[in-house]
Amino acid sequence: MGGQMLRPAIAVILFFVVNLPIKAQTVDSLDSYYTITAQMDAYYDSIMQIRGADSMDGTNYKQYLRWKNFAFGRIDTSGNMLNYINAVNNYFSSSNKSVSTDYTWSYTGPFGLPDQGEGKGKGWVNRIIVDKVNHGDIYAGTHNSGVWHTSNGGGSWQFLTANYPEITGIASMFKSGYDGAIFVATSTNISNYSNGLFKSEDNGANWQNVNVVYLNDNNEEIDLYPTSYLNELPRKIIESPESQNILFLLTE
Repeated sequence: MGGQMLRPAIAVILFFVVNLPIKAQTVDSLDSYYTITAQMDAYYDSIMQIRGADSMDGTNYKQYLRWKNFAFGRIDTSGNMLNYINAVNNYFSSSNKSVSTDYTWSYTGPFGLPDQGEGKGKGWVNRIIVDKVNHGDIYAGTHNSGVWHTSNGGGSWQFLTANYPEITGIASMFKSGYDGAIFVATSTNISNYSNGLFKSEDNGANWQNVNVVYLNDNNEEIDLYPTSYLNELPRKIIESPESQNILFLLTE
């Protein structure tokens, strides 16, 4: 019975240790980076000894490592982030004072698809194309909700790929300077998968697949996409400035 009463008390203490230091550092920057990381590293080392390095799900260990790496480049010699934050604020407030009075920002979307399940339906935009003449004409490629278009600077959006479920996450996108065709390379941010490249010659009304093939050892043409192979995932597609018939595809 003594052991049964002790376990809940330990759980409460561990929860306090793992959450309070991170919140203090990221919200008000009062605690030293080195103090926090010493506490957190010791805590996670003790968890690893019990669970093993491959069984850390549910402990916020990955989130802690992301914060640790992010904050390390933004501290002074004493481990304080305030000097970095103040330096950035002072730079923007003193470098160009007219900017703060001449421009305002507001959220314009697109808002993504509703009721699409885990990881979907969010207004997460990876790529945009802004018309060089009419700056209110914008194409937006989202992380998992296809391609969207606005002709009024974000006042309203049209979902261009509603009839093309294979066009989901947009890793790269450009509009040809030769004939105005729109090219997209699909790859989501939440999974290692790509349906390949697609092209629209009518401003997004219709889309067609752009085949990407390679020659195997038997000199046979093999389709590169669709694929879930990490090294083949597209990351950037661009057009040659010298010829509209030449495209360059950068993969993972």
